[in-house]
Amino acid sequence: NAKFTDCVREINELHGDVTQYLESRGGRPEPDHLPKLVVFHTAVMRNKRCLLAYIKYRMRQIEKLRWTSGGATLSPALQPDLHKQEIDFFTEYSALVNQYMTDVGLDLTADVN
Repeated sequence: NAKFTDCVREINELHGDVTQYLESRGGRPEPDHLPKLVVFHTAVMRNKRCLLAYIKYRMRQIEKLRWTSGGATLSPALQPDLHKQEIDFFTEYSALVNQYMTDVGLDLTADVN
């Protein structure tokens, strides 16, 4: 996703700017530059929170796919929309669910009616 990559790039740039500034001043920023550093830090933290929320949302959607599809395989139609790590997550999550159902002896995907 281009927006995700752009956000990561912005985080890295902001972090690099702050690090470079602090290193150039021996770790002691000018007092009148402190507000700027706080703004940079706040922007980095906000972007990280947004990315983590997005990742968590995607994980929950992938977990839902496992339960709504009723199977351990991901539909080939969905695979182009997922990143390789998301496909790996689905596969590993599905394997854990299957192992749990085997260990417990209960099919959690069966209709309860």
